[in-house]
Amino acid sequence: MMTETVSGIRRNDAECLATDMRNWFSAGNGSHVQEPPARLAPLAAVQEYPARRRCVLLAWEALADALR
Repeated sequence: MMTETVSGIRRNDAECLATDMRNWFSAGNGSHVQEPPARLAPLAAVQEYPARRRCVLLAWEALADALR
Protein backbone atom coordinates (compact mmCIF):
# COMPACT_ATOMS: atom_id res chain seq x y z
CA MET A 1 0.00 0.00 0.00
CA MET A 2 2.81 2.38 0.87
CA THR A 3 4.70 1.66 -2.35
CA GLU A 4 1.63 2.25 -4.49
CA THR A 5 0.85 5.46 -2.64
CA VAL A 6 4.29 7.03 -2.93
CA SER A 7 5.13 5.85 -6.44
CA GLY A 8 5.32 8.81 -8.76
CA ILE A 9 5.09 11.55 -6.13
CA ARG A 10 7.80 14.06 -5.27
CA ARG A 11 10.33 13.24 -2.57
CA ASN A 12 9.14 16.05 -0.31
CA ASP A 13 5.54 14.85 -0.61
CA ALA A 14 6.61 11.30 0.30
CA GLU A 15 8.46 12.62 3.36
CA CYS A 16 5.39 14.60 4.42
CA LEU A 17 3.15 11.59 3.95
CA ALA A 18 5.46 9.44 6.09
CA THR A 19 5.31 12.09 8.82
CA ASP A 20 1.54 12.35 8.49
CA MET A 21 1.18 8.58 8.85
CA ARG A 22 3.25 8.59 12.02
CA ASN A 23 1.15 11.43 13.40
CA TRP A 24 -2.10 9.83 12.29
CA PHE A 25 -1.32 6.66 14.23
CA SER A 26 -0.45 8.63 17.33
CA ALA A 27 -3.54 10.87 17.08
CA GLY A 28 -4.76 9.33 20.31
CA ASN A 29 -1.98 11.26 22.02
CA GLY A 30 -3.74 14.57 21.49
CA SER A 31 -2.43 15.47 18.04
CA HIS A 32 -4.95 16.34 15.34
CA VAL A 33 -4.21 14.97 11.88
CA GLN A 34 -6.39 14.91 8.80
CA GLU A 35 -7.38 11.57 7.35
CA PRO A 36 -4.80 9.80 5.19
CA PRO A 37 -5.29 9.46 1.42
CA ALA A 38 -8.27 7.29 0.45
CA ARG A 39 -5.93 4.54 -0.71
CA LEU A 40 -4.71 4.18 2.90
CA ALA A 41 -8.12 4.45 4.58
CA PRO A 42 -8.33 0.67 5.25
CA LEU A 43 -5.47 1.11 7.71
CA ALA A 44 -7.87 2.94 10.03
CA ALA A 45 -8.92 -0.43 11.44
CA VAL A 46 -5.38 -0.97 12.73
CA GLN A 47 -5.64 2.08 14.99
CA GLU A 48 -7.85 0.08 17.32
CA TYR A 49 -5.03 -2.41 17.93
CA PRO A 50 -1.96 -0.71 19.40
CA ALA A 51 0.17 -3.81 18.95
CA ARG A 52 -0.51 -3.73 15.19
CA ARG A 53 0.28 -0.04 14.71
CA ARG A 54 3.96 -0.88 14.65
CA CYS A 55 3.35 -3.27 11.75
CA VAL A 56 1.98 -0.43 9.65
CA LEU A 57 4.47 2.20 10.76
CA LEU A 58 7.55 0.07 10.17
CA ALA A 59 7.33 0.51 6.38
CA TRP A 60 6.73 4.26 6.69
CA GLU A 61 9.67 4.66 9.05
CA ALA A 62 11.89 2.74 6.63
CA LEU A 63 10.76 5.06 3.82
CA ALA A 64 11.51 8.15 5.89
CA ASP A 65 14.97 6.79 6.76
CA ALA A 66 15.69 5.97 3.12
CA LEU A 67 14.66 9.44 1.99
CA ARG A 68 16.94 11.07 4.56
